[in-house]
Order: sequence, then C-alpha cells, then structure tokens
Amino acid sequence: ELSLSLSPHRHSPPHPHNDHCVYSDLCYFPVSLISRLQGNDLTADCTEDLASVISINLSMTELSLSRNKLGDSGVKRLCESLRNPKCKLQSLSLTSETSTDLASALIKNRSLTELNLNRNALGDSGVKGLCDTLRTPDRSLRKLDLGFNSFTDDSVPALHRLIKTCTSLEGIR
Repeated sequence: ELSLSLSPHRHSPPHPHNDHCVYSDLCYFPVSLISRLQGNDLTADCTEDLASVISINLSMTELSLSRNKLGDSGVKRLCESLRNPKCKLQSLSLTSETSTDLASALIKNRSLTELNLNRNALGDSGVKGLCDTLRTPDRSLRKLDLGFNSFTDDSVPALHRLIKTCTSLEGIR
C-alpha cells in the first residue's frame, strides 16, 4: 500500500495561506496517499486543509495521523469534520492529548470501526471519558488501541463497562 511521506524540508511550495503547511494541494492527492500521514511533523496549521478533505471526500475511510504535532487546536478542527454526517472514516489513528473534543465528535460519528489512540497522555480521566462516550447506542467500533496512555487501574471499571455494553467491540489494546 502506498504512503505519503512529506516533511516541510522536502516539499515546496508552502501553503499559500500559511508558511508552516506544505499540504495546499491535498485535494489532488489520491485518497490512498492522504490516508497515511503519520510521522510527517504536521501541525495544527495543516489541519484546516485536511479537515476539508475529510468532509468532502466520501471515499476516504482510513486516516493515520499518529506521530504528528497537531496539538489541541488541530485535533479540534479535525473533530469538527468527524461530526459531519457525510464523514465516512472507518479507521483513525491519532496522536493528541485532546480527548474531550474527540469524545464529542465520536458521539455523532457512527462509521468509525477502528480507533488508535496509542501513545497519548490520556490518563485516567481521558480514558474514562472516552469509555463513557463509546458506550452510547449504535456504536460500530470494533477495535480500540489505548496502549501507552499512562492510565492506571482506576480506569479498569470504565473499560469493563465499555466491553460489556459495546457489543461491536472485538478488542482493546
């Protein structure tokens, strides 16, 4: 499978509205390339274009943004796209410390089947909040990766409730 591997040092020209974003032509890349953007030093400045692509590209079902520097504002912008009923993402890999916005977006998004949040600083409160959100009815989530998130045994009851109530869930890491 193809991957798009870009960094600000290897690509030009920069985004016409922002010198920090190199993805001004995202709409012209094939979906198979856009879906694999992990480890590209993406920042919040790039998420406006990416959020637009997520909202309008009905064939995009997978997106990997792990190992980037999206920050709170970048994740918030992406979550706005996830709330869009036309969003067809089924698999999302994300690195961020923002679980509140993500949880809010997941309430409305029913197409997501895989969620990879490993290597985040979710902690107990983030994991508990996420578990409570994912326990809502009509969930399609099958795989959840919460590895390396610095949560403790205090999160176990919330994870247990999630496993019992989310019948579509096949596995948690």
